[in-house]
Amino acid sequence: MKNTTRPRRRGGLRVAVAALAALIAAGFGGAPVAAADGGYHGAAPAVAASTTSPAAVEGGGDDVSPMIVRGERAPEAYAGAGSIQLKRNGVDDWHTCNGALIHPSFVVTAGHCLSVQPPAPQRADRAGELAWRAFKQAPPPQQAGVGTQAVPQDPSQYTLRIGSVNRHYGGAVRKVTSISLPQYWEWGMPDGDGYIWDLTVIQLDHPVPGWQVKPAKLAYPKAGKQTRIIGWGVTDPDPAHWGAPAPAWLRQLDVPISPKDDCSQAGIGRGEVCLGTAPNGGAACAGDSGGGALQRHGRDWVLVGLGSRSMTQACVSSTIYTQVAEPRFLWWIIRTMHERDARTQVTQADLTLAG
Repeated sequence: MKNTTRPRRRGGLRVAVAALAALIAAGFGGAPVAAADGGYHGAAPAVAASTTSPAAVEGGGDDVSPMIVRGERAPEAYAGAGSIQLKRNGVDDWHTCNGALIHPSFVVTAGHCLSVQPPAPQRADRAGELAWRAFKQAPPPQQAGVGTQAVPQDPSQYTLRIGSVNRHYGGAVRKVTSISLPQYWEWGMPDGDGYIWDLTVIQLDHPVPGWQVKPAKLAYPKAGKQTRIIGWGVTDPDPAHWGAPAPAWLRQLDVPISPKDDCSQAGIGRGEVCLGTAPNGGAACAGDSGGGALQRHGRDWVLVGLGSRSMTQACVSSTIYTQVAEPRFLWWIIRTMHERDARTQVTQADLTLAG
């Protein structure tokens, strides 16, 4: 495992009010799914919720982030889409988060999907406390790590099904060799430059051939262009119903790019994009975490973001996505791939959309 310990940084006590409402089970579909909306009803201050929905582990629910509400079944597993699964509640393919194949041996997903939340806010700051509370109310409610280090979950417990619209069969099935987290990932706390770093690189036990699943190309989201979100997240926006297994079929929903101010209550940072709700009110919801935000370029769909968090658990608000093609994120991804496998020959041009 890569050691993510690093010295504490000063400055920039901004917090991404983490509303990572499970983006995993039913994909951002058509019903108004509330992507992580850790808000309080009434007079209490609103707190963003993690996209990992509060389907409590102890309660027998999937560790899912927000799912797509009011979406529709996806006709294909766009951009190397995959379901990250583990054995739980007697089920071998319990859905936890979404991911995207970007290289035959590597998948990217959200950092909150595969790290352990610390026992207390990362910094003594009111905004940080709000962010902490937002993540606290979303699963997985597991034992915290030490200090400010984001500890990767045990990779041996995970399996990925990639390139199939049904998370139970088809596509390619792979085990996980390693999970790498950025040293700056601190559960919603921005680094000194204002970046949140909610992403993770997963190394597969053996490559997925290109003829079976075509890896996603990464690109910057283009303003004014329709964006499609996908995932296996829940399709019922009521948190009381989030204990059941995630939907079997990948779902999709087209949403607009919104001004960053629309996601300010969820602590949006640099390197992130705010996606609004669909005309019918649909949005991402629990179980959709790590799910792709896509835009069409010619005949292909390219990956422009990974589901992170929202402002409420109601799955009816704008959702924050990590921009995977952000230069510093892309550099970290490439460096991590090389560190994990010295034989990996990959450059920025190999991962991003040409032109």
